[in-house]
Amino acid sequence: MKISARNIFDGKIVEIKKGATTAHVMIDVKGQIVTAAITDESVDDLGLKVGEAVKAVIKSSDVLVAVGPELKISARNIFDGKIVEIKKGVTTSHVVIDVKGQSVTASITEESVADLGLKVGEAVKAVIKSSDVLVAIV
Repeated sequence: MKISARNIFDGKIVEIKKGATTAHVMIDVKGQIVTAAITDESVDDLGLKVGEAVKAVIKSSDVLVAVGPELKISARNIFDGKIVEIKKGVTTSHVVIDVKGQSVTASITEESVADLGLKVGEAVKAVIKSSDVLVAIV
């Protein structure tokens, strides 16, 4: 599979919770649980099952970067990490965050990098809404 998304993680489904229209698919990615909110119909169409190998796909523009010890937010995916690289652009930077040995890339504005005072080596949180996580079968 070739795709333009910066964040493609190999994982295994550990739980599927179906609702009236939307399912939460929990994917173990190197010991981190990534939650994807997809339609019940997609779960059925893809034939997703617990134990199945899948890929969690997240565009870098869907990854938020947060600083500070406490974060109260509705997003289901909040991962502690450390900035390992900041690739500056004219208007947008790519911030690469190490989360337990897994690189997560966030595409954020130059203003946000400056406002948050982001630096390589700094502890941050990568925040991803579950509705921004796509599930791909291998």
